[in-house]
Amino acid sequence: MAKHPDTFPYTSWKGLNNISNPENTSDQFLKKALNINLDKTGNISKRKGYTKKINGNFTSLWASENGLGCYGVLNGDLVSIYSDYTTSVIQSVGSERLSFEEIDGIIYYNSNTTNGIIVIVNNSIYFLEW
Repeated sequence: MAKHPDTFPYTSWKGLNNISNPENTSDQFLKKALNINLDKTGNISKRKGYTKKINGNFTSLWASENGLGCYGVLNGDLVSIYSDYTTSVIQSVGSERLSFEEIDGIIYYNSNTTNGIIVIVNNSIYFLEW
């Protein structure tokens, strides 16, 4: 099996080949790209990447397009997620994934076992489960 060098001179290359197996591509192609951006002309720039802000097991992340907040299920609890990455528990919903929908300023959520609504009045969150 051919072994390609980890680095090569950056003089002329053809970009990233993510279709062919790395073993079957020439040295003119980049084989692996981690946290970089490639533009149409072949220039490379470093990507900012990401940083973990909240610990825990998240599912069902959802954000309002109208500024009514960001919500998700964190370790089995429906939580409101604030811009400073703090959370507040709204209710325990278990491990099922929730679906969200926003209609006329009211957020509806449901799963196979949980149904409810979230209403925001004067920056306070109220919820009703049925």
